Amino acid sequence: MTRYIKSGTVNTIQEVNSELTKIASSQVDFFTRNGEEPNAMQANLDMDSNRIINLPLAVSQSEPITLAQAELIANGSISIINKEATSESFSEDLNPKRHLRRLAQTDTPVVCIMGDSISTPTPTITLDEVDSMWGVIQRRMLQDNPDLAFTFENRAIGGSTWTNANPATNLNATGLTLPTWVTDGGVQPWLDYVEALAPDVLYLAWGMNDRQNFVTVQFRAAIQQIQTWTKVPDIIFVTNMRPNATSTTPSIGDEVSQQGRDFVANYVRTYAKYNGLPIIDLNRFQNIKVGGYDPTQSYLERTKAIRDVVTTPYTVNALYDCSDFGWSANIANQSATFWNSPLKFSLSPYAPNYNNSASFLEISDDAGSLKVVIADIDDAAGRYISTTTSIPTPLTSSNSTITLFVKGGYLNLQIDAQVLYKGAIRRHGGKHLPKIEFVSAKSESLSVFFYKGTYNPYTPIVTDAEMWGVAGEGGNKGGNVENHPTSQGAARIYWSLFKSVDFRQPVMTEGSTGFIGTTERKVGVRKIDPKGLLHIGDGANADVPNTTANNFVLEDPANVGMTLMSNNTGVARIIFADEDNNNIGGINYVHASDKGNLRAGGVDALSFTSTRVTAADQLRFKAENGIVTNDAANRSMQFTLVNDTTLRIYVRGNDGTLRSSDLTLA
Repeated sequence: MTRYIKSGTVNTIQEVNSELTKIASSQVDFFTRNGEEPNAMQANLDMDSNRIINLPLAVSQSEPITLAQAELIANGSISIINKEATSESFSEDLNPKRHLRRLAQTDTPVVCIMGDSISTPTPTITLDEVDSMWGVIQRRMLQDNPDLAFTFENRAIGGSTWTNANPATNLNATGLTLPTWVTDGGVQPWLDYVEALAPDVLYLAWGMNDRQNFVTVQFRAAIQQIQTWTKVPDIIFVTNMRPNATSTTPSIGDEVSQQGRDFVANYVRTYAKYNGLPIIDLNRFQNIKVGGYDPTQSYLERTKAIRDVVTTPYTVNALYDCSDFGWSANIANQSATFWNSPLKFSLSPYAPNYNNSASFLEISDDAGSLKVVIADIDDAAGRYISTTTSIPTPLTSSNSTITLFVKGGYLNLQIDAQVLYKGAIRRHGGKHLPKIEFVSAKSESLSVFFYKGTYNPYTPIVTDAEMWGVAGEGGNKGGNVENHPTSQGAARIYWSLFKSVDFRQPVMTEGSTGFIGTTERKVGVRKIDPKGLLHIGDGANADVPNTTANNFVLEDPANVGMTLMSNNTGVARIIFADEDNNNIGGINYVHASDKGNLRAGGVDALSFTSTRVTAADQLRFKAENGIVTNDAANRSMQFTLVNDTTLRIYVRGNDGTLRSSDLTLA
């Protein structure tokens, strides 16, 4: 910066004006403290052996580190200083072209939110709607879509949970304080009031009150009900935050209650990603900014140098509580009764603190092959993955090693390097003590390595006091000290996260070229709401496809068809296969000879051609249940119409002789 130096004696008006000009010129090169221009140094700063004090912790690659941070790097506690995730890294969880299909259909969208008090317009008396989460959502959608005429409807209720959204329960039976928008006494289920609004976009944001009492059955019931509406909206999940970790209030600051919020958030997170639905991951963002960890990212470390020999049921040491984890379990000299009961691994927290959780997987024998079952809850309905593999069940006295690694919503399960299951799963979050057991609680010896997951550390940039407020301040900053953020916390969490989300209306309509929609693991091409696993076509037929034949659906408002196109010498095929025969039936057309056949039982049962009466005639049936001989033409019957009144029947026997007889028609 330039320093002003007075020029000797200043007595006259002209000399004063000259000095003022010098002051103005020097100000141009001033280096400001408040961020105003100019605010960039253009030469090295020489501290002349003086120290820089009050240096905050670095949170980006362009900032200097403190001695404390350098020591953390040296001892391996952190691997990189820039462990702050930017809000931009969260934007991929909502893709407008995939997730805002309804928004693409209208210039007058209706946007609604359901949730607890945090989702209400004024969650605390001094936090205005403009600074609330609902206010930030509205501002961001308006910013990204200035030409759309939005209608915003808030249907959140303070103190509510996912269970309160149960479609089988009327709102007046939930025990909640009914808001002013309920004008009929709450005689309908909560979801019915929302359906009546016909929203195009619906935000779902519960979890703070659910905590460890979260019930997955009720959660899924609510989602399934919404997906049956006449107009199915674009659903956007907003995961719940963690409350004040320093609070002494029951159900707020204690470890079970803190982990209980992650318990809910991770289930919503993994459910959404498993089903291809969008989320705004408020839980993850707030945990990084306030808690200093990422609940979706961890590294696994083996806890012992040599295997532990354990007896089922077995729970890991109390020192090894974690969310992500791994097992390497060796079965030596397998007993004859080992697979008499399914082998069960916990996937997330369980009773006594988490009564409604039973996230687990089972490995069992199914007629000589290994079967894998993965469940949300401990009942048949919760078993959303159930598959019998082609991997043989290990034999008695054999040695096998089962490896299982769980990170976030991803599972890798193998036996002796053969994959039993690899892919997405749904499960609760929060730390727990993983365990291995048999469904029948029987005892078997295993030799195990356990891998403990540790969350990736981050440098917090918001304190609990800044986030939630301080007792005795009288709410002047808007927080309630427990679970409602202050205006500062809302700005640094809500706005920082939501500003990165792309809310722009997709430029596409149902039926437009390239339009692909997805919902609940279904794919629709030119369809917003696919009714089959793959649903292609135009139109809005009232009927839904038969549930026994809805894997692949072609739809058109008038005529519908499918074309198989090859070259002039190619073969077009539709093949029916089962677990024993990959060509048990089908339809074939040979373009070189212009002949086709229908296949059943593994043989050609019916053939057809454009050729008139010959030994290989227009229509031929295989005789005697399709018994195959050396001559494919043998044991067959053929028919041809000789004239208007004569049907000729040809029969070719095992001897290869073609015999015929005429049938006179009236």
